Amino acid sequence: MNYLRKSKNRFISKVELVSALDEGSFLINPPSGFTDDSIPVEYNQLYFTINTITLSQKSKPSNAGPVWTVELDFSFPYWAGCEEFIDRFKYLSEIKLTLNTGEISRLNKHDISLNKPIEATIQTNVRTVNFSAPITQMQPFKLN
Repeated sequence: MNYLRKSKNRFISKVELVSALDEGSFLINPPSGFTDDSIPVEYNQLYFTINTITLSQKSKPSNAGPVWTVELDFSFPYWAGCEEFIDRFKYLSEIKLTLNTGEISRLNKHDISLNKPIEATIQTNVRTVNFSAPITQMQPFKLN
């Protein structure tokens, strides 16, 4: 029996943040995926750079079974007017991730009309904005 498995080098190639406050979304779609330390992106006709996006998950035991916390993190330079971005995307209805393999993962609360939206944790200083979106759920995220 051959126990060696072929695995693909997966990385996130596209991220879309879908606001829970309006119909808008913020698409980050670098041509080569998130492979460099900083990537040029555009928001409201303003260009800035964003650091590599990370996605992680961890489980914690509970009486009802494991509880999973999935977290999306990224940071970008603070710019004049980024308060509009923070206000618009501090509450999310969904995060759509596309991998270089074509797999897609949709991170969301299972029923947005009954549950609170995803609440991003945002930390700023005079140079950078750190954006983190933790989601607690009963199952790990899936790739389709």
